[in-house]
Amino acid sequence: MLVNDELIYGFYDALIPDGIWTGTGFGRWYRDEQKKNDELLFLSRDDLMRHEAAGVTTDLFPKRMTMSGIEMSLTYHFEPGARRAMASPPCRCRSTG
Repeated sequence: MLVNDELIYGFYDALIPDGIWTGTGFGRWYRDEQKKNDELLFLSRDDLMRHEAAGVTTDLFPKRMTMSGIEMSLTYHFEPGARRAMASPPCRCRSTG
């Protein structure tokens, strides 16, 4: 399972020092810090995944499936809570009626 917004906020909150309140102040701080570590504000894959999601791999999301004898390619859209969050085959259907 991917981490939630609060955990991502905590990641950045721990890195960015107190007193950085403006874009200018952030830019100045980040330019100096980036010279020491150019990936300072990058989240790693491990940062984005919770421990209980360690078994989630691309094997659970096949690129193709067969249904009723028809083989289809699949695409995935991940947006928790949205009606669009699903796997779907590209569909080029015509009404015959």
